[in-house]
Formats: sequence, C-alpha cells, structure tokens
Amino acid sequence: RFTWVTEQGQQERWIVASVGKFSVLWNFRQVKLLVTSATSKGMKVCTDYRLSQEKEENIVDSAFMHENFNTNSNQLVVATEHDVHSISNMDFHDNC
Repeated sequence: RFTWVTEQGQQERWIVASVGKFSVLWNFRQVKLLVTSATSKGMKVCTDYRLSQEKEENIVDSAFMHENFNTNSNQLVVATEHDVHSISNMDFHDNC
C-alpha cells in the first residue's frame, strides 16, 4: 500500500507491506530513484527498508492513517486477528 495522495496534492512517500508478524516500510522516493547493481530476475532490488517490531499474532491488514488524523505521514494502523495497533516511524527499525 502507498500513503495517501494528500489533499494538498503531495505525492506518495511510503510503501508498506505486511508479512507474518511484521510490517515493512520503504521510502517510495528512494525506491523510484534506486541506483543499484542488485537484481532479481531482471528487477532492481531495494534492500533499504525499515521493519516494525514483531507482533504477537500475524498481521491481517495495515493501512496508512489519513493526514487529517495524524501528524506523521507514515503513521499506520495495523490489524492482527484479535488486536488493532497504531505504529509510527519510531516503532520501525532499520534493516541493518
């Protein structure tokens, strides 16, 4: 999923994917401008990402909060089978 195209017309800034008990966040601007020799089946590979703290259950869905309800463009709402979490940029860790 991408962040909202804001009402002020700003472009998407983040990409998020949820896999198992983690959410993964990429800076969309960096992905678009990616210069790398790392490829997989002819596609460029972006290894610069941020990983959320592990949840107790598998994540079933995640979505960016609309800018009217947060001050941080990469604030997420993450749903597990029995819980809903709010995740901000500070809850993500660099992949290194």
